[in-house]
Amino acid sequence: MARCDKFIKQLAKLSYSRAKQARVVLRLALELAVRHEVLPRNPMDHVSRLHREPHVPTALTAPEVNVIRAAIAQWESAANHISGPKPDGQLGAIIEVMLGTSARIGELLAIRRRDIDITSAVPSIRLAGTIISRNGELTFRQDHPKTAKSTRVVALPTFTADAVRRRLAKFGRSSYAGVMAADSDDSDVRRGERNSSRQRDSTTHR
Repeated sequence: MARCDKFIKQLAKLSYSRAKQARVVLRLALELAVRHEVLPRNPMDHVSRLHREPHVPTALTAPEVNVIRAAIAQWESAANHISGPKPDGQLGAIIEVMLGTSARIGELLAIRRRDIDITSAVPSIRLAGTIISRNGELTFRQDHPKTAKSTRVVALPTFTADAVRRRLAKFGRSSYAGVMAADSDDSDVRRGERNSSRQRDSTTHR
């Protein structure tokens, strides 16, 4: 028991998750030995519980955010792009909306025009979906975020509201991409969303 306890504690100093996994594996292996009467009892039953160090969230500082903004602005304003699509302001808008809403990237890309209220005294965005991509399947929009309870309305700070207005003014109702997901039916995402819905209906009727 003492050797098992020492081993787990030493491993925990290197990695909590690795020590937790090792504790589970050792318990199962030694339990098998007990069942086959190789050991009289499982020494892992008395090993001390693991204690994870408190996790301190990290966040970008204001100067770091400004460096990112400057780098994106420089890239988007460059005249000569060797490869890839020509920048259309999408990346800059994505960063501003992420900073202003703390939305996950999938939630952000799933925002539709109907989710945006930019004319009220307090502009807001409703986060009510996420983008799902699986191997071998069309990318589609799921009609709720990571969990069903994650749907929420977020008030926008001025810099985010300005970015949303610029995006709307540039693309109007024609764009589904990026943070301004219009309600057009000709995008891969919308086709994937409809196909996913049909697949769910087909599974339900079987």
